[in-house]
Formats: sequence, C-alpha cells, structure tokens
Amino acid sequence: MSEKTFPLNHEQLERLTETHETPFYLYDEKAIRENMRRFTKAFSIFPSFKEYFAVKACPNPYILKILKSEGCGADCSSLPELILAENAGMLGEEVMFTSNETPAKEYVYANLKGNIIKKMDDKKQVRIIRIFIVVFIAISAFIAIYQTQSQNESVKFIAQLMGISWGALAGAFLAPFLYGLYWKKTT
Repeated sequence: MSEKTFPLNHEQLERLTETHETPFYLYDEKAIRENMRRFTKAFSIFPSFKEYFAVKACPNPYILKILKSEGCGADCSSLPELILAENAGMLGEEVMFTSNETPAKEYVYANLKGNIIKKMDDKKQVRIIRIFIVVFIAISAFIAIYQTQSQNESVKFIAQLMGISWGALAGAFLAPFLYGLYWKKTT
C-alpha cells in the first residue's frame, strides 16, 4: 500500500481556517480517484464487477459525483439516499436499493426509477442462518468422522481445534442462540 500523505502543508491548512468556519470537512479528490481506480483494478478479473458505494457512509453529493465519474454505483437504503444518488447522476441499475422495514412508497420510487432492488426480510435471514448452521454442522461431522480414519496429522489437528471451538461456543452461546432461533416467542 502506498504511503499516506496529506495534500496540504500546515500553512495552507491555517489559511483555510481563516476563510472557512471550523470544523469543516476536507476531502482529497485526487486520493479518492486513485483509491477508486486501484480498487476497480483489483477486481478487474471479474468482468461484470461494479462497486456500489454505501451512500449513508458519506452522503456528500460532490463525493458521489466523483465516484460516479470513476464508474461507481450507489447503494441506497432510504428515499433521501436515492434522491442524492439521482442528483449525482447515478440512475437506473447504477443504484442498488437494499433496505429492510422500509415504507412501500420508497420501493415504488426505486422501482419506477429502474433501480436494482434487493430486499431480505427477517424471515429470509433466519432461514439462511438456519441453513448455514446445518451446513456447518454437516461439515464438522464429516471432518470429525474423516479424522478418525485419516493418518494425516493436520486433519486431526483441525478436528481437535473444531472440537475445542464447539465446546467453547456451546458452553457460552449455543443454547441461548438456538433457543432464540427456534422458539418463536423469543424476541
């Protein structure tokens, strides 16, 4: 990674404080562009890759315009974020709308604008968590069975580590976690 440098010297920064009320934000456009280009290059092995910047992380319209010019899309989770992205020139499938517990009118707005809509409700999240738990247990069981038949010491070591981690997990978190996951009256 390259060395981080501040774009202004101390005197230039002092002059800024004389003309601008403090505190204020100071962005380095050159660094933002360079970082976005490096990031995009790192994922260029995936031809259909597109970065969607989380607008809530920095809802500054000027920054959004810079990111748009570097090929970035917008990840929005509210109507104000959709409007900010639209004002920055991010339209249609350049905008991904990912939100939970959102008023229907915001989904209608996103749909009318042709945005990508990704919705994952709580029931779907719980279902996915349950599937991952079953898969993880199946993999753990396979490794435990395989390690007893294997002469490979690294496999036995992995199985021992998994046993220790499962013991610690079960002792501290597993019972309350499963109780909350499978008993519908638990909040």
